[in-house]
Amino acid sequence: MGALIDTSVWIDAFHPKSSASVKGLTAAAIERVDAVLCEPVYLEFFRGVPDSETKRAQAFLSTLPMLSTPPSLWRDALPLLRTCAKHGSFINTLDALITVIALKHDVSVVTFDRDFLSLQEHCGVSVEFLQRPS
Repeated sequence: MGALIDTSVWIDAFHPKSSASVKGLTAAAIERVDAVLCEPVYLEFFRGVPDSETKRAQAFLSTLPMLSTPPSLWRDALPLLRTCAKHGSFINTLDALITVIALKHDVSVVTFDRDFLSLQEHCGVSVEFLQRPS
């Protein structure tokens, strides 16, 4: 099984003000041999990458396999959003898209984002939730 590294991990990995303990957690995640990427994560991450980190981030991310985006992505995300909403969890749309890709490719999502815990509970995606050190 692969490990789809979520945007929350990439942001902390490349943010200049992330603590050393958080950097250690993110380094362990992004350097995994089974780490993979998907287009929604790529878009979400690079939207916020500081200009000073763009080249370094692009160089690193270009070494990872990019999961294909299923043609049914948009249609398959809606039931996930509705299922979570029925249980009181209002999930970010991009997180639902990432989940669809993870489910289609049978990979886990490695993340700091709690929305994925609801997606795991109600939609069956495998999640490796990272706890930020205090």
